[in-house]
Amino acid sequence: MNPNSQNSRPAHLIAITVEAMRQVPGGVMAFADSVADHYLAHVPEDQRRVPLKPVVGNLDQMDKAQRANRQTINRYINGEVRAFPADLEESWVQALPPPANERALRELAERYGLLAARAPHAGGTTVTLGDIAQDVGALLQRMAPIIADGRIDHADRPYVAPALAAVRNLQAELASLEAQLVEADEASSKSVRAIR
Repeated sequence: MNPNSQNSRPAHLIAITVEAMRQVPGGVMAFADSVADHYLAHVPEDQRRVPLKPVVGNLDQMDKAQRANRQTINRYINGEVRAFPADLEESWVQALPPPANERALRELAERYGLLAARAPHAGGTTVTLGDIAQDVGALLQRMAPIIADGRIDHADRPYVAPALAAVRNLQAELASLEAQLVEADEASSKSVRAIR
């Protein structure tokens, strides 16, 4: 994606969503349920701008709230509601299925000139060698038609966007791995005391 794209941030996110919904079992309904669940769990009630309802009560009340939430999310997707609240974006991206959520994170970060690299979590592994190997494989697969003739030129234009996406995914994974290694190194140097 070009960071200087003509699409607004919400319009681009909706485009990613529409594409993803074509490939997901349960489509918009399952997605809308996930958005609502995340939004209601993570956005403080006094800061909510989207009228999503908790799915609680008896079966009839729960069904009514769920249908209302699905209709609300569907209105954003269909463009009936044009103003996309900033407080909805995080829940929206989190609810997207892989690889659409990774694409959304990467492309939204690129709009600021950043990589969407995962931050290390204390005591937890965020990036594995398997993740990196998978991204290297994806890059090689995307590069194969480009370098098949021994050069990169204008004839390779149809293959460039997928190759750039693969490069950016690998860069993000490597940046995450680097952050993990730095964190581990700093943690070990803090726990070692010199004995004199």
